[in-house]
Amino acid sequence: MTRGEVKYTADFSKAAEELLRKGALALKPDKHGRIMPQLRDPNTNRVYGMVRLKIEDLPVDIAPSLVSLQMQLTMMQVLTKIEQVAADVEALRLENHADRIAEAESVWFKLQQAVLIKDARLREIQLLSIASSATESRCGLQANLILRISQLGEGSTKAKANNANAALSELASITLMARSEYAAYALLDEPEAARECLEQLSSFMNDNDLCSRDLLLEINSQSDVKRQDIVDGFHRIAVDMSSAFKRLDLSGTQMINLVNSGLQNDMDEMDNANESKTEE
Repeated sequence: MTRGEVKYTADFSKAAEELLRKGALALKPDKHGRIMPQLRDPNTNRVYGMVRLKIEDLPVDIAPSLVSLQMQLTMMQVLTKIEQVAADVEALRLENHADRIAEAESVWFKLQQAVLIKDARLREIQLLSIASSATESRCGLQANLILRISQLGEGSTKAKANNANAALSELASITLMARSEYAAYALLDEPEAARECLEQLSSFMNDNDLCSRDLLLEINSQSDVKRQDIVDGFHRIAVDMSSAFKRLDLSGTQMINLVNSGLQNDMDEMDNANESKTEE
């Protein structure tokens, strides 16, 4: 059986190429499993057009590669949303809580610096150190946030607001730390470890009802900054991650089954051909 190279063909307009250069192109599978890029405005996230990609000369081992590509593109959309929501929280300038987001941002800056290290071994060591530190910080922030949630509604109005403000800052910092972890492992070419970081974040948010709008709305109502858009942003992050992992697991199984089915059909055809030759 011949294994050909994977070839993709697409017809991009000049406008599409410009959006592509700006990073406004997101790939998603359609209902038939074909990969489809979506052209979106980076500010409004509005879909302006679709361009279909066709896979030619499909090799028998392409399924894992397609699943990996789909996972990376899906996770990039989640990471972009994390950055947007965290920026909204930071812009609030919540009193006594800015240091949490600043710490998360410092990890991201260290990551950007590490990428520029020319020595491959030193770069790998630094990236691993950054990922490890980000994980430790995320776990500490998660423990604090669980405590904040348990104390919602306690104390004076000022104490409630302070607790809710801290919860928003910590949740933003947690998601930013997970973003840094994911990026570090992705740069190390460790996709499974990268995915695990966001799966841990998704599990944390699900286990502590942070995927529930009711809890997020309660935190927002006790805060002294009342921002519905931030509530919507955190809720979207939680829902998107949960549904993305489910889709990826399902599509991975479907792709592998499809390839295995194709292999079995090829083997059956070969057996039939051999039987025909034997009869002759």
